[in-house]
Amino acid sequence: MKKEDHSFLRSIKKLKVLVIGDLIMDAYFYGACSRIAPEASVPVIDIQRKSYCLGGAANAAANLAALGCKVTLCTVIGADEVGKQSKTMLADLGIDTQHLILDNHRKTLLKTRVVSPSQLLLRYDEGDASPITAVTAKNFVSQLELAYQDCDLVLIADYHKGVIGAAVISALSSLLQEQPKFLAIDSKRLHSFSALSPSLVKPNYEEAMQLLGLTPDYNTNRVQQLTTLGRRLFEKTNAKQIVLTLDNEGGICFENGHYQADFAAPKVSGNHTSGAGDTFLAVYMLASYLNMSLEETAHLACKAAGLVIDKQDTAICTAAELELALFADDKLVKSKVQMRKRCELLKTQGKKIVFTNGCFDVLHSGHVDYLQKAKSLGDILIVGVNNDESVKRLKGQERPINHLAHRMEVLKALACVDYVISFGSSGNDTPTSVLQYVLPDIFAKGGDYKYKDLPERRLLKRMGAEIVFLPYVNGQSSTRLIKRMANGVKLAAAN
Repeated sequence: MKKEDHSFLRSIKKLKVLVIGDLIMDAYFYGACSRIAPEASVPVIDIQRKSYCLGGAANAAANLAALGCKVTLCTVIGADEVGKQSKTMLADLGIDTQHLILDNHRKTLLKTRVVSPSQLLLRYDEGDASPITAVTAKNFVSQLELAYQDCDLVLIADYHKGVIGAAVISALSSLLQEQPKFLAIDSKRLHSFSALSPSLVKPNYEEAMQLLGLTPDYNTNRVQQLTTLGRRLFEKTNAKQIVLTLDNEGGICFENGHYQADFAAPKVSGNHTSGAGDTFLAVYMLASYLNMSLEETAHLACKAAGLVIDKQDTAICTAAELELALFADDKLVKSKVQMRKRCELLKTQGKKIVFTNGCFDVLHSGHVDYLQKAKSLGDILIVGVNNDESVKRLKGQERPINHLAHRMEVLKALACVDYVISFGSSGNDTPTSVLQYVLPDIFAKGGDYKYKDLPERRLLKRMGAEIVFLPYVNGQSSTRLIKRMANGVKLAAAN
């Protein structure tokens, strides 16, 4: 992990963020269809599981709280079960709910999705999306003025569901003039907020094209298409920073209407995009507020959004998940304390950890085959490498051929290896000191050790780790290769 990443994760825990906007509850009903209803030619879905998630401005607030910020949400809910459930879920996340407005005549927004194993079958919406009444707007403004005094940043998550009207925008304009603060806005009608001179706005492709009165064209290179339109976007939004997201094509960054850079989309295995935009903006906003470089800001935001896309339902990204993802960018672990922290995070995600160790002095196909087999035993493969002094004690003063740094660099280049850490001290050339920090689920060792005494066996048994012996490729040995090369023996040609 880079120094900037450490600084970001540490600094955001001190920030106070006020989120205002439309609260939505997202419900997911999961089931399977195996028959048609007798009374009509419609499928019958047998619901097997229900999931409720905070959506809209509440999801934006949940993301910020999960990242470690102190979050206050100012919104309107109805006096119904959905509103009550929303407030409870917010409080459980540590979000300040004292500025929520209860409207006895309003029904809280609820979006219900019926999902089969392979696709979304149906969505139906309930709740009021009409503009809030003048009385409710007055109460909202009063709470907004109170909450505004004790925050560092403000995020407007506007879904055009009636909460953010002219009265609220006018009140916020006055507050910003009296006490300027970083203001980020996510809305389908960004032109409505131009008078606020936002610090940051995040339109997607469709929203940007609509804002400019242009017709979307998905058959063109959208990055090239929009790079020259920064000035027009600035005139419409009056935003200092505009980050325009383009789904799988990444995005574009503008400052005061001038093109700054574009960035690639994160590589992910999932396609659950619900909530990913909230996550992206939350991290981008925080990094921008902390004056991180544009490159690092986009990197952090994309990394966090990618984690959400890999999840189901309306999801959030926690600080621990982001930290682990940033750790994953660097396979070389410098200390046992860092290793313990990574393994603890991995275990919270239910990952099965495999550990193996060796000198790996001259890496050959036997090593690669062995490491690939070790990785197949679980989700994460951690490789312990004897340091140079340890190799000398085990193999003789002529070894190692390759120094520790070079051996670790080669190992980390293998796709099957997730992390590499060194070990070895005078009097103990076993990986026991590292194992106590890793606490692996599986300890992999070469088949030639099956009938030998393993110094680690007692420790592994106490940890509850399974020991698995894997066969080496016949005829492959670093020591044998080194001797043959020293004697000038030609290596056998591959068939």
